[in-house]
Amino acid sequence: MSDAVMLGEATRQFDEVRPKLVEVAYRMIGSVAEAEDIVQEVWFRWQGANRSGIPFSTEFLMTVTVRLAFSCLQLAPFRQQTYIGPWLPDPVDTSLNLQAGTQQDDTLSFAVLVLMERLSPKERAAFILREVLHYPYAHVAAALQTNEEDARQLAVRARKYLNAEHGPHTSGD
Repeated sequence: MSDAVMLGEATRQFDEVRPKLVEVAYRMIGSVAEAEDIVQEVWFRWQGANRSGIPFSTEFLMTVTVRLAFSCLQLAPFRQQTYIGPWLPDPVDTSLNLQAGTQQDDTLSFAVLVLMERLSPKERAAFILREVLHYPYAHVAAALQTNEEDARQLAVRARKYLNAEHGPHTSGD
């Protein structure tokens, strides 16, 4: 297979999952610009990866997105030291994105994004992957580089916190 064909296939695979990657990065970070930057970095890494050894491209791309967003969250306290005023997520108009509009529920609300800012980066990532994207705990654990039990506990703690602050919105396990 030629390099052009392989790159074309990689581009097709990436384009299929790109909206979901932006959505996940935005939900973790709360900034559209930073979410776009993260997804651009994911593209660079996907473009340079040896894709022949990656059986599930969506899982790989989602894992890289979560890890980059997690790294960005770890740096957030240093960046926010110079910001005056409360942090608020960027508002996003989902009315033009029919898929995002139909999937919108309490987890997408502005209030939940603000509440999620109070979660640790790992809790936030676990919550998004498990409760919003319905990933199995094995995939959550792989994305967070932890074991399944720790991933489960992170998601449960996040869900309990958000339920206590915002009211129940998901079923527990």
